[in-house]
Amino acid sequence: MKDKRVVLFTTSGADPADTPVNEWIEKALPESIRSEIQAFPLPGRFDYARLKGLGKAMIWVAAYVLRNRDVINQIRNPVDRVAKERLAPLLEYVREEA
Repeated sequence: MKDKRVVLFTTSGADPADTPVNEWIEKALPESIRSEIQAFPLPGRFDYARLKGLGKAMIWVAAYVLRNRDVINQIRNPVDRVAKERLAPLLEYVREEA
C-alpha cells in the first residue's frame, strides 16, 4: 500500500456518530497503516431475521452472553441507515486529485 492512495470504508448497523467506530479502527490497524489511509465509517443495515445458520447463532451468542444491549436491540428491531447522501464525503475524497 506504500505510495498508494488508500481509502477504508466500513459499514455496520451501528451509527458511527453514536459508537466508537474510530476506536475499532484504531484497534484493528496499526498506526503505520492508519496514518497512510483515509477512513470513512458509514452507517449500514442490519436485519437479524435475514441471517442464516452460524452467522445468526454467532450474533445471538455475542449479544446475549456479552449482554450487549445495542446488538440485542438490533436483533429485535432491524436497522437501515443506508442512504446515498451519506456517501458524499467519501466520493468527494475519491474524486480529489492525489
